[in-house]
Amino acid sequence: SSDVCSSDLLKRFCSSKSISNDIFEEVIGGINHSEIGYKMAQKWNFPTLFADVMRYHHHPGQAPEEYRDITCIVSLADALDNIEQGYLSPDMIDPYPLHFFEFPSAEEFLEAFSTLEKSFETENLMP
Repeated sequence: SSDVCSSDLLKRFCSSKSISNDIFEEVIGGINHSEIGYKMAQKWNFPTLFADVMRYHHHPGQAPEEYRDITCIVSLADALDNIEQGYLSPDMIDPYPLHFFEFPSAEEFLEAFSTLEKSFETENLMP
């Protein structure tokens, strides 16, 4: 796998030490999954939007301005998934997308997500 930190053991190690998987991948392998995805998207002639979102989803503040909103959405979705899997703690969420969408804190973002998730469940909009 291209994701050096793909096993549960390594992801849990990263989480326990408050090390982002992205940084761990760069230190161990010299490249991270974001850059690999970007290079593959370019090679396969994906639209620039897709390639840039892949490249910057861990650093959305560095994304080109025209793609920054979608990159922030993907960044927060990725963070939610990693939190639910136990690989990321809320204090490790990149503050840039939180501020971009005017969430004062990770806790408030998670609370808003929880409220939204309950609403979807109530309306039977979730599987």
